Amino acid sequence: RRRFRRKPWHRLAERFSDEWDQASFDPAYETFPLEHFEERIREVFGRRRIASRQSGWKSSIRRRGGQLRVTLGV
Repeated sequence: RRRFRRKPWHRLAERFSDEWDQASFDPAYETFPLEHFEERIREVFGRRRIASRQSGWKSSIRRRGGQLRVTLGV
């Protein structure tokens, strides 16, 4: 955290981490079972989309360290 404390987005990232991200590591944290999300997940992943054709987005594939990495950027 200290490394990025002077960045303009630091406070927001710190708040997100404290309020949301850290809770995800708590095994006693109450949440819905996976079945609760199944219908929505099927809907989202059932859509046919091509990222490179979406307005404002470009996709590129880079080879780095012997691995393929897919990156999306504006």
